[in-house]
Amino acid sequence: MTPQRNTPSCLARFGALGLAAATVVTGLTLSPTAPAVAQPAPSATQEAPAEAPASPAASTPVDVSSSTPVEVTDEADLAAPTITRSTSYTNAAGQTVYRYEGTGVAGATVQHGPSRASWQDGATVGSDGTFTVETTRIPVGEQKMELRQKLDTQASAKIEVAIADMVAELPRVAVTKSTSYTDAAGQTVYRYEGTGVAGATVQHGPSRASWQDGPTVGSDGTFVLETTRIPVGEQKMELRQKLDTQASAKIEVAIADMVAELPRVAVTKSTSYTNAAGQTVYRYEGTGVAGATVQHGPSRASWQDGATVGSDGTFTVETTRIPVGEQKMELRQKLDTQASAKIEVAIADMVAELPAVTDLAGSTTINPDGSRTHRYTGKGVTGAAVAIRLGGGDWTPASATVVDGTFTFETRLTATEQTPLQVRQFFAGLVSAGVVAPLPVEENVSLPFVMESPRTGDTFTPGTATFEGTGTSGSTITVTPQRGLAPVTTTVKENGRWSVTKSLGNGTYVLDITQTSPTGAPQGAIHAFVYAPTGIDVERNFEMITPRVGDTFTPDSFVHFVGQGTPGATITLKPQGGLAEATTTVRADGFWTIRRGMGNGTYTLSVTQTVGGVVTGTPITGFVYGPTAGGDPITREFAVTSHRSGDTFPADTTVTIRGTGTPGATVTLKPQGNLAESTALVDRDGYWAAPRGMGNGAYRFAITQMLDGEVIGTPITDFVLTPAR
Repeated sequence: MTPQRNTPSCLARFGALGLAAATVVTGLTLSPTAPAVAQPAPSATQEAPAEAPASPAASTPVDVSSSTPVEVTDEADLAAPTITRSTSYTNAAGQTVYRYEGTGVAGATVQHGPSRASWQDGATVGSDGTFTVETTRIPVGEQKMELRQKLDTQASAKIEVAIADMVAELPRVAVTKSTSYTDAAGQTVYRYEGTGVAGATVQHGPSRASWQDGPTVGSDGTFVLETTRIPVGEQKMELRQKLDTQASAKIEVAIADMVAELPRVAVTKSTSYTNAAGQTVYRYEGTGVAGATVQHGPSRASWQDGATVGSDGTFTVETTRIPVGEQKMELRQKLDTQASAKIEVAIADMVAELPAVTDLAGSTTINPDGSRTHRYTGKGVTGAAVAIRLGGGDWTPASATVVDGTFTFETRLTATEQTPLQVRQFFAGLVSAGVVAPLPVEENVSLPFVMESPRTGDTFTPGTATFEGTGTSGSTITVTPQRGLAPVTTTVKENGRWSVTKSLGNGTYVLDITQTSPTGAPQGAIHAFVYAPTGIDVERNFEMITPRVGDTFTPDSFVHFVGQGTPGATITLKPQGGLAEATTTVRADGFWTIRRGMGNGTYTLSVTQTVGGVVTGTPITGFVYGPTAGGDPITREFAVTSHRSGDTFPADTTVTIRGTGTPGATVTLKPQGNLAESTALVDRDGYWAAPRGMGNGAYRFAITQMLDGEVIGTPITDFVLTPAR
């Protein structure tokens, strides 16, 4: 660079540097000034540097021979920035972030390249002469980053930073404010506000114990951490951030340096509306410290209590208190003797909006004709009218007005999760947003005990199956697979419906589904429900599984006759007396079902299986089936009635062992040899049935009956069944 001469304009610049304009300086050699490097602030244990001597007065001669040469540069000469640290890390989006810390000219914009593409603005150099630039802009194949600084129309020469020389490091968090306050439980809460990498988790120590997760840094790069975790004797809090497997170095915040301060409330929404008295109501929704009281001003008058911040940290304040001429509302929160600084909300910025209804609840009444009336209650603005709509339909008046802040209306519109009922209010030209009402609850509903799904004859795909039906609210539904598999239970909901899921394999299941009252009394049973997987072709011995000898039916109802046989065979159910017969075909899984309407008399039935017109299997004849009579449950002697010890059975098939006992008792068949147990529930007529998969070996059972933890009747020991040869 060519040295400047002592022209008048040049001397004027000397004056700007604190030198006397009248002083003549000769023989002065000017050289470029090295870029300033910002020095770190001294720690609490370091001594502050001595203050520089005061500048000489304008009339005092300057000894330039012993001073640092002063450079006077042309405006086109801007020094290149200096990099003091270069690191990289992977952000939440999986991108590599390149981070450059350095020094430059205060106010200059640091730009990054590579320069063969357009320069892009990064950060502005702060008043302390430092900057931090973060970028993901490294084109494929590039091995270096180029940086320069620009001030007004001047641009410095570029510098290069090799990517290979960068250190993989997640930057430290920066704490911008640290305060403390006492919460409603009397604990000291330490609050840290700061900046970090978006998506990173801020953790707090001390690190000698395990790090604990705090908040996640927001998309704006800021976080707020609150904790009561300061062990006795600790004088500092340690913070760091973690992103995936990367963790930054820790920083320390001295407890002694924290300011005792209750944080300000934050207003997330401010609206206004006109109430029934013609007053403007100002409504503020926001967040604060749980348990604190939100107060509103203006502060030149006495603060007035508004709402209490809930356990979820939110509050809603409504007030009509805006004195004439005031243009803003002031809010603060107070906890015990602590009060936060105030915040101001401009009245001009408030949105005219009627608030949504709250506290919606619904109940259902079942009318004599079987229809349902739904009754809803809620809270709203006194004087407002209520409107409803189902799904995406039109809004219609609900014939309800809010009185003393509450409302009630009835409708026969039936809401579902797919088509919910929405409720809103309108008043003084304003309409609130719609709110989805919860599905109404049917209390103390007693519906018939029915399994609606699956139905007899249905098949399943191996996996998880759902059983659904109706019953008496509060009662227990038990689905018990026979052959000793684990049962599942559920409780009938208040609307009289129940649903339970169970994992099923790829075999055929014979299930007992029962309903019992809260005291354990039997309230109904579905016995020997056959549920088979789809697409299995199984040859089975002809048999009727249910009903069985001694069973009865509800007069004037439909009954399912269930059995097993040869796939494709025809099953014929024929009552005596010339009544109509019913037929069905054995399914591919080897089971068959006939659904037949029954009157109120006793039937004598025959059941046969034919293949190509030829009877196969042993026909069932003289099966007596009568209606259920009223009265108490029938207790019978505990016994096995379907087999005698020593009987044979068809190998590799399902055998139903039946018997009698005490209603409500559980019968357990336990084979020797650590094989799975089978259980059955004695019905109200004193009968039980236990279908069980049998192999090709002999079985030796111990059979017991238990009720309320006690053995009932004489246990049956050494009951032997052997396969037919």
